[in-house]
Amino acid sequence: MFTQFAGLSLIIHLVIIGLAVVFNFVFKRGQRSAFQTYNKSGGVVKAKWVNSLISVAILVFVTSYMLLLGSVAVVTSLSVGATEPHVIFEKMVLHKIYEVIAFGVTTPLIAGPLFGSVLFFYLMRLVGRYQIQVRNIYLSSMQKLNTLFTSSPLMILFKQIDMFVDTIFRVVRSLFTFYTIDSYRMTPYKALTRVSLGVLIGIGILAMPILAGAAITEPGFESETVANGLVLPTAVAFAPDGRIFVAEKGGAIKVIKNDVLLPTPLVKLTDINTFGDRGLLGLAVDPDFANNGYIYVSYTYENTPGLDIAGTKTGRIVRLTVVGDTASESSKFVLVGSVGGSSGAASCEDYAVTADCIPSDSNSHSVGGLRFGPDGKLYATLGDGADFAAVDTRALRSQNIDSLAGKMLRINTDGTAPADNPFYNGDPNANRSKVYAFGFRNMFRFNFNEVTGKLYGGDVGWSDWEEINEIKAGQNYGWPCREGNGATDYGCNPTTTATNPLYTYPHNASGAGSITGGAFFTNNAYPSEYANSLFIGDYAQMWMKRLVLDNNGDLVSVENFNDLVWPVEILSGNDGNIYYLDIVLGSLNRLTHTDGNRRPVVSASGNPTSGLSPLNVSFSSAGTYDPDGDTLTYEWQFGDGATSNNANPNHTYNNDGSYLATLTVTDTFGATVSKNVDIISGNQAPQAIITSPASGALYRDGETVTVTGEGFDAEDGNLANSALEWKVILHHNVHTHEIYQQSGTDSIQFLTEDHGDPSVYLEIQLKVTDSVGLTSTQSINMYLNNGNGSGNLISNPSLEIEGGLNAPLDWYQSWYGVLNPVFTYPVNGLAGDRAAKVEVLSHETGNAKWYFSPVYVTPGETYLFSDVYISSVPTDVTVQMGRSDGAYNYVYLGTAPATNETTPFEKSFVVPEGIETLTVFHEIGEVGSLTVDGYSLTLVSDEDTTGPTGSITNINEGDVLSGEVLIEAEATDENGVTKVHIMVDGVKVEGPEATTTPYQLTLDTTKFSNGPHTLTLHMHDTADNHGLSDPINVVFQNATTTTGVNLIQNGDLEEVDGQNPAGWTANSWGTHTAVHTYPVAGRNGGVAAEVKITDYQFNDTGDSKWTHTGVPVTAGTEYLFEDWYTSTSISDIIGQYTMSDGTFSYFGLVKEIEPTAVWTKATNTFVPPPNAVSVKFFHLISSEATLVIDDVAMYVTGTG
Repeated sequence: MFTQFAGLSLIIHLVIIGLAVVFNFVFKRGQRSAFQTYNKSGGVVKAKWVNSLISVAILVFVTSYMLLLGSVAVVTSLSVGATEPHVIFEKMVLHKIYEVIAFGVTTPLIAGPLFGSVLFFYLMRLVGRYQIQVRNIYLSSMQKLNTLFTSSPLMILFKQIDMFVDTIFRVVRSLFTFYTIDSYRMTPYKALTRVSLGVLIGIGILAMPILAGAAITEPGFESETVANGLVLPTAVAFAPDGRIFVAEKGGAIKVIKNDVLLPTPLVKLTDINTFGDRGLLGLAVDPDFANNGYIYVSYTYENTPGLDIAGTKTGRIVRLTVVGDTASESSKFVLVGSVGGSSGAASCEDYAVTADCIPSDSNSHSVGGLRFGPDGKLYATLGDGADFAAVDTRALRSQNIDSLAGKMLRINTDGTAPADNPFYNGDPNANRSKVYAFGFRNMFRFNFNEVTGKLYGGDVGWSDWEEINEIKAGQNYGWPCREGNGATDYGCNPTTTATNPLYTYPHNASGAGSITGGAFFTNNAYPSEYANSLFIGDYAQMWMKRLVLDNNGDLVSVENFNDLVWPVEILSGNDGNIYYLDIVLGSLNRLTHTDGNRRPVVSASGNPTSGLSPLNVSFSSAGTYDPDGDTLTYEWQFGDGATSNNANPNHTYNNDGSYLATLTVTDTFGATVSKNVDIISGNQAPQAIITSPASGALYRDGETVTVTGEGFDAEDGNLANSALEWKVILHHNVHTHEIYQQSGTDSIQFLTEDHGDPSVYLEIQLKVTDSVGLTSTQSINMYLNNGNGSGNLISNPSLEIEGGLNAPLDWYQSWYGVLNPVFTYPVNGLAGDRAAKVEVLSHETGNAKWYFSPVYVTPGETYLFSDVYISSVPTDVTVQMGRSDGAYNYVYLGTAPATNETTPFEKSFVVPEGIETLTVFHEIGEVGSLTVDGYSLTLVSDEDTTGPTGSITNINEGDVLSGEVLIEAEATDENGVTKVHIMVDGVKVEGPEATTTPYQLTLDTTKFSNGPHTLTLHMHDTADNHGLSDPINVVFQNATTTTGVNLIQNGDLEEVDGQNPAGWTANSWGTHTAVHTYPVAGRNGGVAAEVKITDYQFNDTGDSKWTHTGVPVTAGTEYLFEDWYTSTSISDIIGQYTMSDGTFSYFGLVKEIEPTAVWTKATNTFVPPPNAVSVKFFHLISSEATLVIDDVAMYVTGTG
């Protein structure tokens, strides 16, 4: 019905553009706004009163028109369940307008947007003129409203409108407003392009209800919400009895029973780490669930509770037993990941590669999905556990069959490997025996085609490509050497031939992409033409598509299916329909198909939902509609026996109690849908209050942020810390990561990380719950500030990342005056692959330029700006500085001479007081061309080069010290001391550093040899200048071991056997190059053993060490191990138990031992586990370094 009007739409479009150009010339050149405008010389030209009245009339009409459109946008977004209307607005304007233009719209819809867009254009010019004043008034009003109605539903709506308006201002700024020193103006010669853009935006805005309300593009399909109110749902599984289990990232498994979400979770895991993308991610139901009650979960294991939630962790796949609607944690049985780590050895890197250890060294790419195959085996995917943003050699574990990283496993329900697995080696517990396929980065979702038995999975890409793979036994899928169909920056080769993906697609302009591997429908739920359709999704790009396959499983086509969704799990339910979890909206949704009538889409709300009785509640069905346009009837049941047939009734609850109000909506053909609203009368909701920092505060990468808050309830008073729950969410590109979660405290601290993108920000949420279960949440945002950083402050400084509208990401184009500029992007780069160019074809007044998105700066500091350029004429460089009151200051940096070669421009300047942000205009003001690239803005204030001074105050020259010694010190610096630590014989002593006065540190002298030593205080100031105190000569004197037997044969390495010490073996594994040397000079005049790694490239593996003969041990008995060493790099001491069944078990005794040039003792105690029969220790290195060991010993505790 749309295509027949495409031609008419185009004709009217062109006619309106022509009329708009003519209308522009009605006014004289100086009369560019309703009342006046500034010309270049600063004079004012007043408009005639007739023109003014016409303009005022137009503006009044357009203001009303735009308010109506804004309201429609907000209501429409809320009607489809979105929480951020501005996201919908941006998505529609930037990505969907072309669809409206291509297919046309019906005649009644054309006149509105086309006429409106012309008026919209004039309104935007006025808003552009006064946008700072208007925005300040608007922000002031919002702040006052926020103070009055912090948590009310009205305020929530205001905040949605706020975000929408903010987007309008942002679009206006980039399209219609042009900042210059002289004026804000637009010439009529530019009316054609600007009105055209106005027309497109007008069409886009009015088309939003159509597009948002019909996000599913396939006819006959509709999306039905099965359950909402879920908190970051990640996985779903269907029980044969009809129950649906939904996993939440935080560790809870919710139960949907008889279409009702039960209030009590099935289970809440307590040994879970949820930092970043970690948490509960996989869930599966046993095929024999009806008889055994087994479910299976995969999650990141918290191996150091309360110590280091952001540190390295491990993962687990666990079986639980369900009884009724509960599952006790006591029923847990670990299938994979039994090596869970500890505070001393928290990473899988602390153990042999063959250990049963699932790596989670970064805050993402840990565990993945769980599915039972048609063969009854449990399939599981595991991420590479490595850094997701940068090159990380740990990603190479994906290519190692003995490691669990980056793999798909196929296991029995007891965790053992089936004998028909492709890498089975005869040991059902070996890692390689469990591997089904390898070479994955983060394939966290996969599914089987129940008809063909084929297996498909989605592997989340790195920088460029997302993948859908057909998974086959024994195949290598290339990561980290390959991504998509090409090579990566790792520069490595897969260990075997890599299998290319079935389907791969690039990230979008903002760098976003996060594939959700799909599913096939079952049980003939959809028409036959969808039989070979694999439904997939992308959480970051907010869509679902379907891959159409032929009977051989080859890709035929890719069809759009659903927009404005955030799917993290897609699978087929017991009824055969496709279900998907929306992690942002917190909902489980079902896709159904009908050839006839479609059910209504229902939204129900109440305001307020709690309060003292009598409680008057205004109920609303706003957002309810019928996709077929049928007439709807409404029935409200308020839960106290009263009912209403009004769409938006009011009802008073006279008695205290909890009530379930239900709205049932019926269409013309009798299809009904119901939604519930919980009401509590006689109790008021609590208040969540974040006391510090203030919303809008700035943070820097690597900074420890402290946040405090409290909860208050009218009935309960000040809420206990146990009622508080914190979340920190990183907003990155167009998706989010929950990076921190903690409950039971009124204060949290977390360390911010560098995510390689200056456009990120943090959202901090505090949720409080009162004694009857009512909740309230307050959120604040913190923004990244590199104002005092030493790096480049400009986002996308070399213009390499493409944005929308033919511009680099976070860059804008503008001009003012009477001139004819042409902006081009991208062009061949001057400092990279891409640059930006502006040509001025004719010129009377004004200038044109590209400029970067303003950055935060610090008043009083000196900054250095530079770029590179080619220009046919001289050009000017000016800094535009944004003040806190919304006004602007300008600083002229100089003229850049004409040049036909790439030439740098560089100039420093001081930021005045009152300035918050700035950008730089490199502008051309005459006929010619200017190409710019390679921008840089860095802090170069006067450098502090003087280190702190201080001394050790309680130790005197010649003191004899033993055992643990408390050292007291003092330190001063003009700009402040940040930390101090102790050095022994010129080498830093590892351990706690003192950061506050009085400075106190503990030194363990038993870790050093007896005899003379020097003590020095090492100090750091705020500029990281270092200072050293005068050294103090002391003597360490500790009792030597006189009893007990060293259980290690030839521990002092004095006995020689050929070229090795007796009882010792030189050992290396992996691909690096190492040299073992014996004897070398040892402690106290004896001999020692040396190992040196001479070549260890980024793609090398393994370690090198000397190993002693195994020592018999008794399980449960405590032992002490020690050795003396020197090293040029970090080293580790790893223990290896030989178990009674002949297998090995590894543990980290001492990890990340700091290098030292003097003989230093490393020591720790250990207790062998049951079935351990012997132990040996490896003091090893795994980088280019030299390690020397001597006097290696092991004692039974108390005798050593």
